[in-house]
Formats: sequence, structure tokens, C-alpha cells
Amino acid sequence: MIYTLEEDLSREHTVNVHLAKENPSLLIKLMQNKGKPIKDKWPATPPPIRYITSDIDVEALKKVYIPDIVSLGLNFCLRPFAYNKLKNDLEPYSEFLPLSHIFEEETWHLLHCTNEIDAIVKEKSRYEIEEDGQVGLIEHAYLDESKVKGQLLFSVKGYEGVYTHGDTLKNLLNEHTISGITFRKYQ
Repeated sequence: MIYTLEEDLSREHTVNVHLAKENPSLLIKLMQNKGKPIKDKWPATPPPIRYITSDIDVEALKKVYIPDIVSLGLNFCLRPFAYNKLKNDLEPYSEFLPLSHIFEEETWHLLHCTNEIDAIVKEKSRYEIEEDGQVGLIEHAYLDESKVKGQLLFSVKGYEGVYTHGDTLKNLLNEHTISGITFRKYQ
């Protein structure tokens, strides 16, 4: 079974983070290097992040549910608890890049998946058809499960998202009561 990892939106009061730099374009470009290591290009000083709702004061934040894993664009950020519990299991499939959190005064980590697999079955996938009749972007990629079998974390070449095969990652998050991610069956 293939699952896509998604932000858990089931809680009413959650927060997301974003880069706190005035011009984060270099970091955004780096984060878009799906499947390729970027650790050597990552700034030596961890880039700052903050909650999207910057007008929330520290006392109000104590009443807001902050999951262990939060989204940062198409990526995920791990708070220290999640990072410490998942690092050893996910390291063969990803990089953990340090981020400094402005309010929390602790180091969070960007989870950057470096395990990109060419698993799209083109003949079974759905594509957008342009007005001129040309085949456009992939609407839904059909994945060859045999190519991703046993992969704890992976991205798909030519397609968006982060995925897992089987229940191992889901069980790992449940075992450590790590919040913030849902697993949606893919296909």
C-alpha cells in the first residue's frame, strides 16, 4: 500500500511556519531540489522560521495546538521531539536541515527527501489535455508499487508529494505519538 503524507488539518487551531527572512528565494529554490541533496548548500547559520500568524503573542501560542510536524510549503518541518524520534529511521531517505524558530528558541529541522524514485506508469496515469489537444501535466500519477516496495520515505520523479510504502512509518509515528501528519491511501 502506498500512502501520501499530508498535513493533518483535523485540529481546529493549528499553526504553520514560514521562512522569516525578508528574501527567502534562495532557500525556496534549494527546497525545490527534490530528490537531490542540498545539505552542502544550506546556510551555516540555520535560517529563521516563524509562525504564519505573526500577530499571536507568546501567551496566546500556549493555547494553540502546535503539532510535532508542521508544513513549510511542500515540505515538512520537525520540532525537536519528532526529529529526535525519527532521525535514525528516516536518515537513509532524507536530509535534516536545521532551522531556528524565532518564538520557540529551539532548533527545528526541515525534512528534505532525497530518495526520488522513477515509479510513474505513464500508460495508466491521467494527464491534462491542453486546448490544442496536446498532452499537458500529469493530473494523477499511477505508481508502480514494485518500484517503491519497502521505501519508508520517497518522492516520485516528475510528480509532487512525499510518500511511504506500507505501514512502517505510520506505526512509527503512532508508537512515539508524533502528531501533524496524516496518511492518505494513494492510487
